[in-house]
Amino acid sequence: MDAACLADCIIEAQQQARDVGSLRVLRRYERWRKADNTLMILAMRGFKELFSTTSPSLVKARQIGLRFTNRLDFLKNYFMRMAMGEITDFAFVSKKNYKKLKKKLICYFFD
Repeated sequence: MDAACLADCIIEAQQQARDVGSLRVLRRYERWRKADNTLMILAMRGFKELFSTTSPSLVKARQIGLRFTNRLDFLKNYFMRMAMGEITDFAFVSKKNYKKLKKKLICYFFD
């Protein structure tokens, strides 16, 4: 996701004849990704705390939560899609850059 958003910022800067390495362009990328990355960092911190505890009540709550999530496919799928970056602001990659971005990503991974 970070790469797709950075590519979008770079493509847009190139289209506007701006320096792709300028602070303005890179700050746009940073602001765009900050919320999702902060959310993921907090979630991972929470998991670390939850799985490193030996408190019987928290261990029991963790077991119940995992069982609950495992039984509800829609919830499990939602969490997996979120972790894979499918549920973020990728939909806001500008439409004019989408085809170029897709082509660049395909070339990067398959050439």
